Amino acid sequence: MRASEFIVEYQEVDEGWKEVAVGGALALGALGGTYTMMKPTTPAPTTQVVQQKQFTPLSNNPQNEIALLKTAKASGMKGPELAQFMAQTKHESWDFNRLKEKPQPGVKGYFNKKYDIKHAPKTAKILGNKKVGDGERYHGRGFIQLTGRDNYRMAGQALNIDLLNNPDLAADPEVASKIALWYWNSRVKPHVEDFNDTNAVTKKINPAAKGLVDRQANFKDYMNIV
Repeated sequence: MRASEFIVEYQEVDEGWKEVAVGGALALGALGGTYTMMKPTTPAPTTQVVQQKQFTPLSNNPQNEIALLKTAKASGMKGPELAQFMAQTKHESWDFNRLKEKPQPGVKGYFNKKYDIKHAPKTAKILGNKKVGDGERYHGRGFIQLTGRDNYRMAGQALNIDLLNNPDLAADPEVASKIALWYWNSRVKPHVEDFNDTNAVTKKINPAAKGLVDRQANFKDYMNIV
């Protein structure tokens, strides 16, 4: 399914009631005549006023993109922060397509060589990888690649999800959305003063600011639609 074929409508409903004047018409007869009072009319609700906002996904993976967007919006995120969140995750996940870190072709045991205590002790120590095999078990997953035993543990505790024993859950779009939001709120947001500054935000995710041009273009695109 192409992104142009997938349009999501957000509805904001304002409900109101018409003011209904309830009264009686008093008719007096001459010389001791009787009077009659009209029965009150039943209040009727107004027609709902629906304002529709259309969001056309920017990626070719609209299901993942929408899952992440809904999670972010449900948390109250909006404006430049929401645009920046979507821009950064779009880049990190390769257009919302890659929820698992891709190993280098032809390299056997790539993740263990990159993250494991046996082959890369300094990196393993930073990531909290204590056991042989942790490099493979806790390689990058999700919209913002969650990597290392310590990060899986902290995210799992915060979200009440057993990621240590079930690391593959981090690649499920729904869980990955929650992890991305947790990471953003705990590791990125506290250190950003202006979400319009893509360079500053990027450095909190990728200190080398790799892919900055793409991230900036994503941010501009999302600012026009969220």
